[in-house]
Amino acid sequence: MDNQLNELNVKDRQSFIKFLDLLRLDLLEKPESWENKTLPDFLEALAAYTEDI
Repeated sequence: MDNQLNELNVKDRQSFIKFLDLLRLDLLEKPESWENKTLPDFLEALAAYTEDI
């Protein structure tokens, strides 16, 4: 699944939906590899990243 996430080219709504689904599946299959395991933690980190870029 990592390859699918890394190789996915998000360019439209359908590919973005696929990207989100792959992220969700990755979290379900390998939660230990995620630093932010809850939605509030993830959204907080996403907001911080967005400010930094």
